Amino acid sequence: MAPEGSPGDAILDDIERLLARHPVDILALQEVPFEDDHSAFAREAGRRAGLPYCLLHRLSPGMHRRGGSGLALLGRVPFTNAERHVLPNPGLTHGGMRTFDKGLLIADADLGFARVVVASAHMVPFRRFAREASDPEFTHIWERAAKEIGRRPIGRAFVAGDLNTTRRDLLGLPLSATHATGVDTILYGGQARMRSTGQFRNASDHPFCVAEFALA
Repeated sequence: MAPEGSPGDAILDDIERLLARHPVDILALQEVPFEDDHSAFAREAGRRAGLPYCLLHRLSPGMHRRGGSGLALLGRVPFTNAERHVLPNPGLTHGGMRTFDKGLLIADADLGFARVVVASAHMVPFRRFAREASDPEFTHIWERAAKEIGRRPIGRAFVAGDLNTTRRDLLGLPLSATHATGVDTILYGGQARMRSTGQFRNASDHPFCVAEFALA
């Protein structure tokens, strides 16, 4: 766990308050702090959210230099067929910064009434390096992400995360977006119908994106 009074504690408090009002079946997290290959933060988030199943993918040092940073999927039901992918790192540098590894955490989840594909995604923050996500130089990164996601039934796929771009089309997959603006969104396949959506401020610099779906 982060030290008492740290930003991590505040974010955990925000998760607990939000999900008390808006319970979810699946929670996707990015920039999760790790200790070696474990994350006390993710485990505590799952406990507070009432989501007992947890998948982790440690990616890189990133902003949490002591133990690393990565992705998590928390669920009401177990995950199966998990895949952890590190996406190509473009090796950008700018103003003393460099790009750390980003990636995907993908799994199946049987919710009882439907079997779905879920993913937590984090893409390179291209604009921090004075670049655009749509630059042809980065096409292979988006194609790799699309290839890994597209191996599963795309009609029941849900990809939640920080795309680090307002462009929702760069994956080139038949997915709609819950939020049209900002870098954070949930992409979903054609067999899902969005019932409601919302964004909620919290102690981090990214909003929580929440959405409810009906499945055909």
